[in-house]
Amino acid sequence: MIRADKEEINFDLAGIRMQSYDQADLPRARVLIHTLLRDALKQIDQSKSLLVRKALDAFDADAMEFITRWATEPGFHGPSADYIGAALLSINKSAALSRLQTLGIVRCVPNHPSGQPAFFWTKFGNAVIAAFRAL
Repeated sequence: MIRADKEEINFDLAGIRMQSYDQADLPRARVLIHTLLRDALKQIDQSKSLLVRKALDAFDADAMEFITRWATEPGFHGPSADYIGAALLSINKSAALSRLQTLGIVRCVPNHPSGQPAFFWTKFGNAVIAAFRAL
């Protein structure tokens, strides 16, 4: 919160950073606001980087395989289980896909026109893919 007045505020500000500026010195106020905005944007970028790093750390081999195989496509279908053997073999892949969904990397469209649930990369997922490729 940025304010010019010095009046008391009658609610709890414990979790809010307060910045004040002098209305009589607008050039200095402009520099302060510029600095505060730059620092806030930098903090947002750092938070995003940490979230991407945390997502990458949660990957297992099956999650990496989904990204390696499907990253260039806008969407894909999950593992199909046409017979019992395929169902048993797809358990780990289904669990990895569930983790990708929980992390916000993919979103599911259960009523896709193909008749099968389809998965699509989210914006966050695309950021994770870019970081994965940079490793």
